Amino acid sequence: MKWAIYNILFALVYPFLLPGFLLRMLKRGGYAARMGDRFALYPKEILDQLREGNFVWVHAVSVGEVQVAGQLMREWRKQDPSIRFCFSTTSSTGWMMAEKELSTLTSPHPSSPLLTSQTSILIYNPLDFPNFVKSALKTVKPKAIVMTESEIWPNFLMFAKRYKIPTYLINARVSDRSAPRYKKAKFFFGDVFASFTKIFAQSELDAERIRAVLPKGVDNVEVTGSFKFDVAHRNEAKEKELEKWIFGEEGDSKRTTASSGGSSARPKILLGGSTWPGEDEILLNIYKTLISHPSQPSQLSQPPQLSQLSQPSQLSQPPQLSSLSASAPLRDQSIPILVIAPRHFEKADAVEENIKAAGFTCIRRSRTTQTSPHLSSTSTSNFNSSTSTPIPVYLADTTGELMGLYGLADVVFVGKSLCEHGSQNMIEPCLCGKQVFVGPYTENFRPVMSDLLEGKALTQVADAAELERGILAAFAKSDAEAAAIGKQAADAVARRCGVVAKCVQKIRLFNR
Repeated sequence: MKWAIYNILFALVYPFLLPGFLLRMLKRGGYAARMGDRFALYPKEILDQLREGNFVWVHAVSVGEVQVAGQLMREWRKQDPSIRFCFSTTSSTGWMMAEKELSTLTSPHPSSPLLTSQTSILIYNPLDFPNFVKSALKTVKPKAIVMTESEIWPNFLMFAKRYKIPTYLINARVSDRSAPRYKKAKFFFGDVFASFTKIFAQSELDAERIRAVLPKGVDNVEVTGSFKFDVAHRNEAKEKELEKWIFGEEGDSKRTTASSGGSSARPKILLGGSTWPGEDEILLNIYKTLISHPSQPSQLSQPPQLSQLSQPSQLSQPPQLSSLSASAPLRDQSIPILVIAPRHFEKADAVEENIKAAGFTCIRRSRTTQTSPHLSSTSTSNFNSSTSTPIPVYLADTTGELMGLYGLADVVFVGKSLCEHGSQNMIEPCLCGKQVFVGPYTENFRPVMSDLLEGKALTQVADAAELERGILAAFAKSDAEAAAIGKQAADAVARRCGVVAKCVQKIRLFNR
């Protein structure tokens, strides 16, 4: 009866959600070519590949989840070179990231070639209606299913269990918002969670929340820690590529690090990583303070309301390059660079408007031919002429380049933590050894934050004013001080790696 109610509700609600999905399809693109996948209607070439069978079905949606799944697949491939994967996602962004992850799946043996399309297949997940789910499972015939974090599709799980397909939930988490909802609907979600063969939870709190919903006598939950500590890896090739975008062809030759004992040969970078609406404007205000009067924080006590931030009059104009004083108390006397990487690249136009409203020029990554004033070797003392040049702010509006930007940055703010709830991944900039700041709202990374705060790997601020004070103090530190803080952050991440290999071993044992 409960499943019938779910299917009726799904059928009634889905038409109202459809316009939103269609709008995102138009904005992001990439859906139309494989729309049939949603109804388990796959192209002939996919069906031909699926006939070979023996696939493990892996499902992930967000960029972070796809990276978690990619790490699991690479580790599984190391342990079993013969393994085949059918990877599913629900969004075009997830699809693009999945293509990159699948391209990295190589065998540990030199004699084995790069995985071909026959051993790694990419599809869109079917809609969670019984007929579509049954058809998809019968077509793929997976020997196991692995889902990530909070991806829980009731019909998909129910029919997988009915067909005796082992299912696993990796890096499982239950948010503060979801926990009471699951508990209220325990009569339904208890059976959903019980459908998993094994659930590998990020933290004891996540495990407790799942156990509170499970039927009496069922305990399929194990605490393993967060996969995300294993997912992050520096991308030095991407760092060099992005360095040329920001500093020009000579950027790489000017680059030195604190670990090499030299002082910075280029301006330092302030990066807003995966920012959400409202956070861009706060960073722009902080940046204006940083490049004009770094020793005098502005009176920004609370994050501005979005309605206020949308008004250009609220954004005071920054100084032009000619008006910057050589006596500005920045340690290396160079003008820092602000780079903003919004979480959703389709919102880049709105971010560009905010940048221009703040009085800066905007250099967008997606427009690689765009030119800007070159600041790589210029100090504030060089701008005493009468010619005013607008200061550029760099907008990273492409997918899959954030890790490269973290490697380049000196000071990082991690978004969705100041004006929105949940936060984005703060492990990556810590791994890169940066001075990292997050806001108060980090619910989606509770166990990770607990570990990183314990290791003094980052700074959590209460509001925009505290963020400003922290960023100004970070830029005032010497290279040696900054390097020491960065090493502390990188070490905190390194100490918590190894979760993925353990989980793959456990899944393989269960699946024998």
